[in-house]
Amino acid sequence: MLISFCLIFFLLTLFLSLGFFFQRYLVNTKLSNYFSFFETIFFGIFLLTILTLLTNFFLNLHNKFFLIFLFFLFSFTLLKFRKLIKNNIKKILLIALIFSPLSTYISFGYDSGLYHIPYQAFIQSEKISFGLANLHMRYGLTTSYSYIAALLWYNNFFNLVSSFSTILFSLFFIFVYERIKTKNVIDNIFAISALITFPLWYRYADLSIALVDIYYSIFCYFTVYYGVKIILSENKYEKKINNKIFLFLIFLSFTISTKPTASLLILFLLFLLIIKYKLFL
Repeated sequence: MLISFCLIFFLLTLFLSLGFFFQRYLVNTKLSNYFSFFETIFFGIFLLTILTLLTNFFLNLHNKFFLIFLFFLFSFTLLKFRKLIKNNIKKILLIALIFSPLSTYISFGYDSGLYHIPYQAFIQSEKISFGLANLHMRYGLTTSYSYIAALLWYNNFFNLVSSFSTILFSLFFIFVYERIKTKNVIDNIFAISALITFPLWYRYADLSIALVDIYYSIFCYFTVYYGVKIILSENKYEKKINNKIFLFLIFLSFTISTKPTASLLILFLLFLLIIKYKLFL
């Protein structure tokens, strides 16, 4: 359990520092002050996902030059944002302490060996090959989870992947906690309904290594939340609403390509946003 604690602490620090980097250099600085701890962690995961995905078009993910680049990027962000990270160190320690037992006993999903792990093993040693699904139909169903997971295991050592899976799972509870703290009616409704319905989610999509159903169900819920917040907003020029639109589009990119059934509701929300805010028009 001590090892799991250390690994979760390390990954949370990594994602938080990358999240601050994303806010500072890739997001409008006027909006960067409005993002919560939960949102910053997700920005770090999102940035690492994009980097691995784009790199994999040209290099395999265990390429030494790419790994060295990630090492220097993490070192830079850790030093650049050390004060901000220090301000959140208690949260990181608490999350690592609470969820480390779960990470210790997490097991592989029922279809991990069917296509998740084999696909990750492929992109570790090869760049993306168009038509790979012709070798195995399910390779065409892979998700963004695999690109980060492929970075985190080597020679059947999956402890980091277990910690990463646990962090994704913990985002749900961090989200609920932060929504309750706002004392906003809509936020509280989403938080309470999430807690009430969570046992049903977990019954059909349990937490395991490589099995991604539970994570993308949660991301879909996040997407709906930000969509509803934007639609119910009265001031469309408020900076915090621009923040919510930005987050909605990011979560949309994570869910719409992985869960076709969830996409129907999300596309409806996007249609309402286009009508109300004239997005993309």
